[in-house]
Amino acid sequence: MIRATQTKRKYIRILAVLLLMLICGLSIHGILAYFTDGDQKDNQIIIGSNEIELIEDFDPPEELKPNSSFRKDVAFKNTGISPCYVRVQVKYTNMDIGSYCSMDLNPKWKKGADGYWYYPDLLNPGEQTESLFTTVSIGNIPIETITGFDIIVYGESIQCLGGINTGYEETWTIYQKNKE
Repeated sequence: MIRATQTKRKYIRILAVLLLMLICGLSIHGILAYFTDGDQKDNQIIIGSNEIELIEDFDPPEELKPNSSFRKDVAFKNTGISPCYVRVQVKYTNMDIGSYCSMDLNPKWKKGADGYWYYPDLLNPGEQTESLFTTVSIGNIPIETITGFDIIVYGESIQCLGGINTGYEETWTIYQKNKE
């Protein structure tokens, strides 16, 4: 009988140890699950783009004459998906004749010290600027000096900063600083 009791105690101890190991295993699993809990969220980032298109109504004269004018209506349209600011440079391929020419510049556009003309309003997608000018006039120039020339209109656009309308001057200033 003594042997049966010892064997019984041995089995009880083994069962107790196994039960304790099972409880510890389950506890550790619960503790690890608590500390390794996670969550996930997908964030979509959309890259904006700003594109502009030159909108021009140009009626070239058949012959260039002193003290004459011709129609050249120049504006820009935002064809991109983001609001943007626009700036423009106007140059002549013949600088001699350029000194005799003038344009009826729209006072809405602001002349910058860097030679660009700045449109001060933010252009939303699909919107168009007011015309920079609509007429080019040739002054009193000797007729033999008149040669063919082109007027080059170069436009640039920049997105407003992070969807915040900071104004055209600050936006272009930040662009210049980052460019350098």
